[in-house]
Amino acid sequence: MLTGPELLTSDHAGQATLRGLVTDQPVEPGPSAASSVPAGSQPIPTDDGSTVLEGQVLLGPTCPVVRPGTCADRPYAATLAIKTPDGSQEIAQLTADAQGLFSIVLDPGTYLLVPLSPPGRRLPFAASQEVTLDPGTQTSITIHYDSGIR
Repeated sequence: MLTGPELLTSDHAGQATLRGLVTDQPVEPGPSAASSVPAGSQPIPTDDGSTVLEGQVLLGPTCPVVRPGTCADRPYAATLAIKTPDGSQEIAQLTADAQGLFSIVLDPGTYLLVPLSPPGRRLPFAASQEVTLDPGTQTSITIHYDSGIR
């Protein structure tokens, strides 16, 4: 993994712009697809015409007995793989920061976002999500990891 600045810039020649940590794998163009975004999310036009996927990773529950107003989900610095829609090829891998935030510039298209569990462990776990990015927009998603606490 590369270490260094929290924000890496893009040369728009297949390199990703990320907040957090990133592997040295290049970002390859994604396939074109019809517009769709996760439920509750609306793409927002970007000022510079880039196509951005951003979001936050949350972990919960955080205590065994959850009562209203207590034990809110907390940010989680998860590692996420971005793959082709069929999951056969990894496009990029990134790690959310301490606040659970991540951001990556990708080519427009459809991607499979695969949240990874820590090596050798089943939990915490989050389901994969398919997301379609429209050209020149910023799409926000939230990823919820299940801590396994009951």
